[in-house]
Amino acid sequence: FNGAIILWDMRTGHHAFLQERGKGFVVNLRFAPDGSRLVSRVAFGSYWSIWDVESRHELGRFPIGRGSFFISTAWSPDGGSFAEADNHFSSPLE
Repeated sequence: FNGAIILWDMRTGHHAFLQERGKGFVVNLRFAPDGSRLVSRVAFGSYWSIWDVESRHELGRFPIGRGSFFISTAWSPDGGSFAEADNHFSSPLE
């Protein structure tokens, strides 16, 4: 539970760190449909991180929803959007 995100090259068996230790307990990872980006979230964090898989650099961050625990996440088929469902049980229109 050290918070590292590790990418494994299945051809060579080698790995590379995408996120070093100490960033928090990683609770979710999702690849974009084309495999070029990865989105991650740490427990009790306030943002999602988007990573470029090839360069292993963080491309940006965006805030999480209003809940404290995610239920489901998904990329759109074209990779242009990312959705999350969380445990906040009230309407966002309040």
